[in-house]
Order: sequence, then C-alpha cells, then structure tokens
Amino acid sequence: MTDREFLQARLKTLQSLTGTSAVLKGSGVSGLQNKLHAAWELEQRLLARILAEPGDLAQTISAWQTRTQAFIAKYPDREGWSDAQGHAWNASQVLALLTDVQQRLDALKQPDEFEEEGE
Repeated sequence: MTDREFLQARLKTLQSLTGTSAVLKGSGVSGLQNKLHAAWELEQRLLARILAEPGDLAQTISAWQTRTQAFIAKYPDREGWSDAQGHAWNASQVLALLTDVQQRLDALKQPDEFEEEGE
C-alpha cells in the first residue's frame, strides 16, 4: 500500500465516522461525541487538502508543518485561522495531526516485526 492509498483509506474511514448515520446513542455521550466528531472532521479536512496537492506527500506534509509553525510564530495570541470555506483550523491541533499522519506513514515503511530474518 502506498502512502497515498493509505491516506485515502484513512480519509474514507473518517468520512464514515463523520457521516450523518455515525451518531452515538445513549445518555451522556454528547460532549464526547462532539469532541470526537470535531477532531475527525478536522483530520478529514486536512487529509483531503493533503491528498488534493499534486506531488510528494512528504513534501506536502512538511509544507503544512512549516506554514502552521510560521502562523503560530507570527500570531502567538491566535489559536488558529478560518479558511475560505469558513472552516476553523486550530494550529496546535493541525500540528499534532500532521505529526500523527507522518508517524503513521513512517510506520508503514517499517519491516513487519514478525518477519523472520533471512526470509
């Protein structure tokens, strides 16, 4: 599985988690549900943006990290920004997600720990 295929599969999973039929039922779940849903939506938007960029995913992720770090340095009193579609982006959450995405992609490149040496 390529990095792009992995991120496309993750995006599809996130789309099912944030879809209208993916609603937790029961008492006391609304706060947790709202937090999970917001985090999944942010990751979904970020992955969609990353996948929409042509070229190398590692370079795209690095560019997002650089721009987000530059935003934090320039606007230390602001939590984030809004894009042209009106979506809020929390800078620290974006950086955490980018780190998580990069770690997942790096893990894909690691040899299977159960592989026998010499095979």
